Amino acid sequence: DGGENWNKLLSTSNSVRSIVVNPIRTGVVYAATFGAGVYKSVNGGKNWSTINQGLSNSNVRDIAMDPAKPETLFAATSTGGGIHESLNGGLTWTQSSDPDARTLAIEKIRFDTLDPNRVYAATFDAGVLRSADRGVTWARINRGLTNFRTSSLAIVDTLSYVGTDGTGVFY
Repeated sequence: DGGENWNKLLSTSNSVRSIVVNPIRTGVVYAATFGAGVYKSVNGGKNWSTINQGLSNSNVRDIAMDPAKPETLFAATSTGGGIHESLNGGLTWTQSSDPDARTLAIEKIRFDTLDPNRVYAATFDAGVLRSADRGVTWARINRGLTNFRTSSLAIVDTLSYVGTDGTGVFY
């Protein structure tokens, strides 16, 4: 009904920070929670299970789905957890081996809409990370940022935007 009425699908006392839906199998839904890790439903939210095997940090701030390969997911976690990747729809997770992507608190993570090999991550206090190889390696890309406490990202075509805590939006 276009959001006129809302029905609870997942009961949790934890903050749900991000939701993604598989564009091919729309009954597959993921919910990233701050404190309980990642939940997955395969039936449109009727039933949920936690899928945290391999997550080193259950404070998941964001989740991103590879637009070319929906079974590939990235989870953005708090300090000490960094970025985790799943290649099997969340059944197992592997923590990034990159020093920054492994230890920093990641606020948001997004795939480039034109090139899914490129992935961007907004960090709590180290600016923006970018990977050109689907998350194998990461580099800081902060030229022009006056505040490295980044909190949001939007990647559309060739445009990249980052929101900061207290100093605005940069592109």
